[in-house]
Amino acid sequence: MNPVIRLLLACALIGLPLAATALENRLAGAPSPYLAMHADDPVAWQRWYPGVVAQARREGRLIFISSGYFSCHWCHVMQRESFRDPEIAALLNEHYLPVKLDRELHPDLDALLMDFVEHTRGAGGWPLNVFLTPDGFPLVGVVYLPREHFAGLLRRLVGEWRKDPQGLTELAQGAAARLALPRAEIHGPVRTDDLGERLLAEALGRFDEFDGGFGQGPKFPMVPQWLALLERLAQRPDPDLRQALTLTLDRMAAGGLCDHLESGFFRYATDPGWHTPHFEKMLYDNAQLARLYLLAGAQLGRPDWLEIGRETLTFIETALAAPEGGYWSSFSAQDEQGVEGGVYLWDAERLRAQVPPAERPRLDAWLGLDRPAPFEAGHLPVPQRSVAEQAAIEGVSADEIRRWWANLRARLLAVRSQRTRPLDDKRLAAWNALVLRAQVAAAEVLPGDGGRVWAERARRQGATLLRLFHGPGGWQRTPEGASATLEDLALMAAAQVDLARLAGRRDMLETAHALAAEAWRRFYAHGRWRLGNDHGLPWGGGRAAVADDALPAPPAVLLTVTRRLQQQGLDPAPQGAFREALDSAAPLVAAAPFRHASWVALYTVKAR
Repeated sequence: MNPVIRLLLACALIGLPLAATALENRLAGAPSPYLAMHADDPVAWQRWYPGVVAQARREGRLIFISSGYFSCHWCHVMQRESFRDPEIAALLNEHYLPVKLDRELHPDLDALLMDFVEHTRGAGGWPLNVFLTPDGFPLVGVVYLPREHFAGLLRRLVGEWRKDPQGLTELAQGAAARLALPRAEIHGPVRTDDLGERLLAEALGRFDEFDGGFGQGPKFPMVPQWLALLERLAQRPDPDLRQALTLTLDRMAAGGLCDHLESGFFRYATDPGWHTPHFEKMLYDNAQLARLYLLAGAQLGRPDWLEIGRETLTFIETALAAPEGGYWSSFSAQDEQGVEGGVYLWDAERLRAQVPPAERPRLDAWLGLDRPAPFEAGHLPVPQRSVAEQAAIEGVSADEIRRWWANLRARLLAVRSQRTRPLDDKRLAAWNALVLRAQVAAAEVLPGDGGRVWAERARRQGATLLRLFHGPGGWQRTPEGASATLEDLALMAAAQVDLARLAGRRDMLETAHALAAEAWRRFYAHGRWRLGNDHGLPWGGGRAAVADDALPAPPAVLLTVTRRLQQQGLDPAPQGAFREALDSAAPLVAAAPFRHASWVALYTVKAR
């Protein structure tokens, strides 16, 4: 027998992998800016596809999935330190099947990997780096690591795998099995009649009474929770909740989370006081925050919040609108030179040069230029006082300070517009649906011509959603044809329901019904939800409930839409599925109402 054939047969009989083929970087020409920026890495990155596990098993390689997104600061840092390093690349290319994942194109797979990292390390983030066995089971997950630590992990893991592949496989399979276990231990009947009270108690228990928001660490806007609490406040007035909402919305808008020159918000602050942002500007954050400020401003009688909501929508319209229709995804935290916040930060002297010498004492006090710069690259222009406070100190009118600041903003923006701001030009169905929901809110609560302008833009965006995100193969996540996920279908259906209410058109409700019916058909079965299509991993089946994250939980959005459609005589859910889904989720929602805030109203109030 030919000796080569004899060797192949021997390897197959004893289960040894055949020699792995040499890998090449396959990210050139990727439609995702995040993937495309890694096309020149020496790492032989592969794109994700459902056959990745079969390829890894065939070649006997551990799988390394690195998930991130274009505007993520630490994703850029890890690329610069590790993924462009020849030694790191050699380790990955020889011993692993390295896969680069744009989390915004695969939110379902990213959520699965994040679930593993959060349950094994206590917290997650991006870049999200997960090592899998050749059979696709999760071994180790980490976020950003400095180069030396990452190189050490690569060497240790491949060494341990060579010594005991069977033992590590059993550990990985055990970890996957534990993730599938119920997360809530509730014995006896599940109470849901008091979920509203428990959500409120948990929220107030987490509330930061000094700076607003939740917790004492880095601060995220957490819009799904605040929208759920705002709805509860409309049902049952509560002075403590009103005070918490007021402090939070005031502090977010007054601090460094807000871009005080252009408007719009950054993704989160690294400190409890909202002073120090990470400089990503995301479409989904700004759409949701615009809607929150508009609805809260109307409900609580705050015209200044209405103006913040309008300005945030105007930022989306002027900075993120694509000429072909729809809205782009985000601006990067880094400028073209790799400086975090470089687009937004200023040297003090450059700022002072924008005003006459006589106005510089006012400028120094207004923007805090008389103190050391809080960032390596300089100052973020944030007023340190209110207009009324500055006017009182100077003994001038508030209108004078407003006019001065408006003129200065315009001059600073003119200078800043000459800086290049790296853009992720993906257009995503779910995020564009969030914009439509905010536009409808603006149309409904802004007075006069302001409301009419946004009503017209909402009608235009509604038509754009149907044009961009419905192709020959059905509903899709991107205009280029990426398959729609549960969040896409649920949020587009919710946006169509909102638009139908604004326009008074039954055909828009029927579009919402079609979207919701497809979501039920594709992503729900027997009390369990899937977030996307088959991801190709042998673990991570459906879930009874999904917690809120930066976006509201997609199943909760779909259930809310379904209830509203049912009230209009349109039921997209299979017979009995609506009640089954609520009953299946109830133990998880009852165990952690704050994490599942978007679910609570489904059990406690009737939809409007």
